[in-house]
Amino acid sequence: MSSGTMTLLQAVNKILKAIGEPRVAATDTGGTSLAGKAEEELNDVNQEVQNRGWHAGTTDDYEMKLATQSIAASGGSGDFLYDETVTETTSGATGQFKTLGPSMLLVPLTGTFTGGETLTGAVSGATRTGAALTVLTEGKHYLNPAWVKVASSESEPLRLARRADLLYDETNQTGTFSASVLLDVTRELYFADLPYALANYVACRTAFDMQQRYERESLNSRRLQKEMDDAFAQAVVEDEDMRQSNIFDTPGARKIRGHRVYNEASHRIIS
Repeated sequence: MSSGTMTLLQAVNKILKAIGEPRVAATDTGGTSLAGKAEEELNDVNQEVQNRGWHAGTTDDYEMKLATQSIAASGGSGDFLYDETVTETTSGATGQFKTLGPSMLLVPLTGTFTGGETLTGAVSGATRTGAALTVLTEGKHYLNPAWVKVASSESEPLRLARRADLLYDETNQTGTFSASVLLDVTRELYFADLPYALANYVACRTAFDMQQRYERESLNSRRLQKEMDDAFAQAVVEDEDMRQSNIFDTPGARKIRGHRVYNEASHRIIS
């Protein structure tokens, strides 16, 4: 199994080969050519596959902190990135960006925000002109639009659910929070960021789907289906390897055994 990655061009050519088309030297993003259609189909399949919740895009026990700094914002340019650090000029205060509407919501990191200053994203370079500052003691938890799956962490006592791009507390039947919560989140990765086996599965599945659309049932169809099934099996193995699953080291197991350590070498529980 390769430990590298698969490029978008490699995936597109794999799909084109499956439907009997020649290789291309470059992708045709947004184009109407078969290469462009193959890339569009690949993106759709990539999103659908990642909804399964693979380890590569999953963060366990993500602390969703409450955004307590609400600064009226206008003007400026660019798009802020979720969780990027935003700095306020003059005060030098920094906060973690959550969302932007009439006001920008930030989780305070360092310093003290004053309002009435320019706000700049550290990664995106986006800017807004800040106005009145309001300090919140409760509010909504705004989720990253790139998250395809959200669930309560095993360490989180509240039963939480996603409602559009907001978090909802099903335990207390409210969308308003006054504290941080712990989540297990899965984000959608760009195709080029996928580990090799998972990327290969996405490409093989796309190739099979495209072949079905253009050629329908044939000997080639059965061959591509087998390649897709084999690629899925390899992706599952890769995923389990990345997770380093250990039934003796799950949150539930740790609660049962307390502070005892499982010795893998001797297969004994050490008190």
